[in-house]
Amino acid sequence: MITFLGMPSRTSGEIRGRQVAQAIPGATFTDVHDPNWTLLTQNKVCLFVRTWNGNLAADLKRKGYTVGYDVADQMCGDCFFRDDPVKDLSAYAHPECDFFIVNNTPTLEDLEPFAVGKPIYVVPHHTVNYGKHVNDPNKKVERVGYVGLPEQLSAKDEIEALCARMGVEFVSIHPNTREECVEVMKTIDVGVVFAEADGHLKPRFAELMKRHKPNTKLSNFQSFGIRTVCTPYVSYVEHGDGAARFESTKDGMLESLELMIEGGSLRVMEAQRAAKVGARFHIDEVSKIYVRIASDMEYLGE
Repeated sequence: MITFLGMPSRTSGEIRGRQVAQAIPGATFTDVHDPNWTLLTQNKVCLFVRTWNGNLAADLKRKGYTVGYDVADQMCGDCFFRDDPVKDLSAYAHPECDFFIVNNTPTLEDLEPFAVGKPIYVVPHHTVNYGKHVNDPNKKVERVGYVGLPEQLSAKDEIEALCARMGVEFVSIHPNTREECVEVMKTIDVGVVFAEADGHLKPRFAELMKRHKPNTKLSNFQSFGIRTVCTPYVSYVEHGDGAARFESTKDGMLESLELMIEGGSLRVMEAQRAAKVGARFHIDEVSKIYVRIASDMEYLGE
């Protein structure tokens, strides 16, 4: 099967590493900087999740392992934390790799010229909604929510002002665990995800976010049947199946948010459609993609 290597303290390592490994019989997870070799010997396919360790990858290759790299949204982190403009994805096409995983099709197309002849798979994030809970679409809107890192939300003041004017609560929360996220999601009636260069977000960072960030925020909202207005991230458009209101401008976002708060005759249908789309990204469904990838790699390695 497959061993995931990531940073246990990072969201990517927890979600696309440990949680996926727990959902797949025979899969394991270990710290990318302090690997457990007992776990590594159980599987011949190893997948680095976002955090790369070149020395370890080279060692694994010498020992006959098949090595993959899940790029995730590493380019966004490099831009935000290291002030790297990330002109292209050549830095992520590590030669030690036999295959790659990305968040969406345009990222695949961006990586392809630098990973010639190597398989690249598109794998969306699974949602936090293991219990398949769906919020009541008939409930009066009382709470608008953003769930994620605060630095990735634009126009927060304007959103708060709109919600205050309409007599609803606005919350911006970054939960520490999947369980905390589930409990927060159960309380949200309308979701908002908005990231545009506005002085708060640097233009290049906002551009990289929209192109390479995963489907996480939107798919999580959708899985609970939460109607959402959001920036048209590439992953949201590719995986969201139109079950959201996409807005690229602050005025458009605020107008759509106001309409969602007011409700309208389509609110139940919109919520039901969102829940149907979100169900596609349950961990049981997404984990099947990793099983197929591992099978491909084991076959090619024979």
